[in-house]
Amino acid sequence: GEYVKALECAKAYLLLHPDDEDVRDNVDYYESLLDDSTDPASIQAREDLAMFVKHHKLESELIKSAAEGLGFSYTEPVRAKRREEKVFKGTIRWTSYL
Repeated sequence: GEYVKALECAKAYLLLHPDDEDVRDNVDYYESLLDDSTDPASIQAREDLAMFVKHHKLESELIKSAAEGLGFSYTEPVRAKRREEKVFKGTIRWTSYL
């Protein structure tokens, strides 16, 4: 029943995985459950994660700049998409690989 918190979390997740269609669908769903007095646009991603992403981007740019100054290139590691892994018959576990 805490749709505002659920929406904050879903929007925070999209900061890390902006192309996740399932979570985008969840955002639409949670927005539809809000009462009429709440503007969905006013609900932002969780502040702690938004700050983390902002700091990460800044640190990444600093590393890239320093690397260029030292004569080598730096690229952010690419995170592989998650995939299904069958653990037991009838059970699926989602795994992620860095």
